[in-house]
Amino acid sequence: MGSSSVTADLNNAVINVDEMNEAFKDVPDLEGEGAHITLSNTTAKPGEMAEVTMSVSNADMQWNMCGIHIIYPDILKPEMKDPEERTVAFQKGDALEAATGIVCMEWQEGLPPVLTENKKGCLFLTAMFSGNQGGEGDMATFRFKVPDNAEPGAVYNLGYYYMNTDLFINEQNIPTYQKYAFTHMEGGTITVELEHHHHHH
Repeated sequence: MGSSSVTADLNNAVINVDEMNEAFKDVPDLEGEGAHITLSNTTAKPGEMAEVTMSVSNADMQWNMCGIHIIYPDILKPEMKDPEERTVAFQKGDALEAATGIVCMEWQEGLPPVLTENKKGCLFLTAMFSGNQGGEGDMATFRFKVPDNAEPGAVYNLGYYYMNTDLFINEQNIPTYQKYAFTHMEGGTITVELEHHHHHH
């Protein structure tokens, strides 16, 4: 596989990649390497909770705020902390250890057509720090209920929706740093496992 296909795969993680590229078209590319944000590739059996982690590398003590929309097939339901408040349950990872505030909510109403037409659900994670205290490693782990009738072998793709208010910035607010983070995001997957206790004749 050539490098061009890799780039395409990365960008496919953002469902509205054209909109994102348009937003950053006047921002020069970062010299060198910036933050890499990824979603895990994980497995779960039908009816189980799949654990999905968003992580960031090459970012230790280099950033101070994020606002990111994660998308997933809408038949998957994130475990909620408070359904009435629409807050999503999550386990805080090392990268967010020093956060002064973290908000994680499910986007339930007024989703854009690109999400509804592609049957995507969406949650957003916002974290802020005093100064560049953002770390690296796991940011947050979410749990998604896999349908009881999920087909073994089915693969659910996890990605991102770019909104022009989304952030991955440092205290210096350098636009090239933010552009790098969003244009290098990698998606993830949940693969449905076989249930071993079923006998196939």
